[in-house]
Amino acid sequence: MTELPVKFGSIQNPYKEFVMTIPAGAFTDPVRYNFDYFRLLDASGAGVEVQFGSSGETTTIVGPGIGYKMPYVIQEVRFGNTSDSPVTIRFALAIGDISDDRLAFTGAIKTSVGTNFGAATDVAVPDSTATVVLSSDTTRRTAIITNLSDSHSVRLKGGSGAVESGVIVYPNQTVFLDVTSVIYAYQESGSSVSLAVGDIGD
Repeated sequence: MTELPVKFGSIQNPYKEFVMTIPAGAFTDPVRYNFDYFRLLDASGAGVEVQFGSSGETTTIVGPGIGYKMPYVIQEVRFGNTSDSPVTIRFALAIGDISDDRLAFTGAIKTSVGTNFGAATDVAVPDSTATVVLSSDTTRRTAIITNLSDSHSVRLKGGSGAVESGVIVYPNQTVFLDVTSVIYAYQESGSSVSLAVGDIGD
């Protein structure tokens, strides 16, 4: 349990964090604590319901990160679980304006960077012919493509159709594409245009 003394007028009550498990389809016993600040910090599932005060008149569904600043001090709170499985929650109570800037994420977060700079090469894109400049590669993070022409633009796309469509790469421009699929280039300048192509992967 974390405590931080907070003064609010003549009343002093510390910031406290609580952890409890709510049975499926049930309400907890009241948590008695003077507070005007509430925040649900974490929950192992959805369907958490909160009742403020002994009368239970103020009832609402809450999720992780949701909080309330009350206009007056409340003396107890109860939690319900509308789901079919037990839910474990962690919540905070206090008196005063409490700022909580901690970030919470759910799911997988990929924080690593590519470790391999693949061999760069020049690829000639003939006139009016869709040309593969990079094959599909599931380990690729980013494709790097530079138009080496001083005067002609090139289109990049994911298909081989012989039409002038797709992402435009202007003369001497470099683009970065975070894709693993095959990349085609197409242009209708009347002559061949060269691209410098490389990638960063795992």
